[in-house]
Amino acid sequence: MPDRNKAHRGARRAGLAASASVVLGALTLPLALGSGASASTHPSASSGGTFTWALDDPQSSLDYAVDPEIQGAGIVMSLVTQPLEALSSTNQYSPILATSEQQPNPTTLVYHIRSGVRFSNGAPLTAADVVFSIEHAATPSLASATQMPAIAAVTASGPLTVTVKLKAPNPVARADIAMTVFVQDAAFAKAHKATLGTPSAVPIGTGPFKVTSDTSSSIKLARSPGYWGRYPRFSSLVFPVITDDNARQLALRSGAIDGSQIVDLKNLGQWGSIPGVRAYLSPSNSLDLVGFDVAKPPFNDVHVRRAIAYAIEKQGLARAALDNNVSFVSGGLVPDYEVSDVAGSLGAADKFISTLPGYSYNLAKAEAQMKQSAYPHGFSTTVLYIDTIQWETTFVLALQQELKPLGITVTPKPVSFDAWFGDFFTHKLVGMNILTLANALVNDPSGILTYFVGPQGSYNFAQFMNPAVDNASNVVNSDASSARRWAATKVILSEVASQVPYLPLWTEPSPLVLKGYKFTSSNGLSLFDMSNGKWIYEIQPAS
Repeated sequence: MPDRNKAHRGARRAGLAASASVVLGALTLPLALGSGASASTHPSASSGGTFTWALDDPQSSLDYAVDPEIQGAGIVMSLVTQPLEALSSTNQYSPILATSEQQPNPTTLVYHIRSGVRFSNGAPLTAADVVFSIEHAATPSLASATQMPAIAAVTASGPLTVTVKLKAPNPVARADIAMTVFVQDAAFAKAHKATLGTPSAVPIGTGPFKVTSDTSSSIKLARSPGYWGRYPRFSSLVFPVITDDNARQLALRSGAIDGSQIVDLKNLGQWGSIPGVRAYLSPSNSLDLVGFDVAKPPFNDVHVRRAIAYAIEKQGLARAALDNNVSFVSGGLVPDYEVSDVAGSLGAADKFISTLPGYSYNLAKAEAQMKQSAYPHGFSTTVLYIDTIQWETTFVLALQQELKPLGITVTPKPVSFDAWFGDFFTHKLVGMNILTLANALVNDPSGILTYFVGPQGSYNFAQFMNPAVDNASNVVNSDASSARRWAATKVILSEVASQVPYLPLWTEPSPLVLKGYKFTSSNGLSLFDMSNGKWIYEIQPAS
């Protein structure tokens, strides 16, 4: 899903899937991401010490349901309020607060809750706390609701059993709940309903840490006494807020912080040159794309859309905008690993995607498409770009030059993050637009693909819909059969590749740095590690 809260800062987000690991110069670049964690897989903890990780923006709330940004509130609160299960990049589950999960029918999920667990205030974890936390995450007025399945009812069907009834079958309901629901003390939350998530009412959880301080400049955590699992090696954590990339570099050089996310990919080399620093470049499914409003001229003409697709030189633009630190996406709309589960394997997904038009740069084909269009001599158009996202600025200026041979005059128009996304979420965008970092919470075609097509597509800013796509979207989102879902997925990918309502560009990686420490695995961190609290267990001294 588009990262509404963080994209205006360049929003580096952790990746979801990959397949290898390489070392380039001084930079360790992890290209295969780890799976979720449970208490039984945590490494042994040693006592003492403080670890400091810089955040790149103040957090609007420490109630994850209010601000469901994994690399913001999520990376902090996953250590305080825990999920029911950990989901991995390969769609595997590990128990955390739920010891097991059952699905007796396509619209029912039953969770069996771990016994003997207590919140940091000493209160026991009960089914009622889980019921509240699921209902809270699904509250329509909260941001997390867009990441939750449609729920008919949540009930405590036993002292430590919770039953979730869905309004309709949803193949990824379990995954959505695993990634979105952070369990908190219901009694405390209800008593502080108006202020929950603020410094005066930080949610109380069952995790290894509790929040001891929450200010606009930093968040501090200390070990929670009586934690039910193994403690991480650190006794305390500090999350200072440092909004400027250069200031974070200076803090890392001086030893004021131990680790950070890199916001500007073009500064990757500077970070990697700091003595003692390990820079990890984790690939992700943070998709950048171009979209066209197919309901209005001139972009209702498929030949215009195909012409532009052929005229965009992705490799050159990636070098100019992001120092080529991207993974290119060809064919359809999403990376292959997002549909590999329903395809049966990554190889099967690749085999099909390779048959789709990829629109590699070809000016002759672009000119031929324009001649077939209703605008053989070109036209003028305005392209909006978010003025605080550096790569978009570079991209739109290069696009302006690349479309000139087609007779298309592009007028770049800078807009604020809030203005662009305000129009995006209300389907008011027109013409040609750039979307940064569209993310899926689960590697499944319903995780993001169906958000961009059909009348039910929440992010269908291209207004792209037809009977075949609409029907296929319904199958992908509700059918229990992988074979039928894969057949429907192929229909959507084929239609998008042929009609070009969207032109996928690339996925951006998520760069992370550590000084004096290293990740336990050369695979680095994934969005999943950050969402379930595993990430802190993956850090160890570099020596």
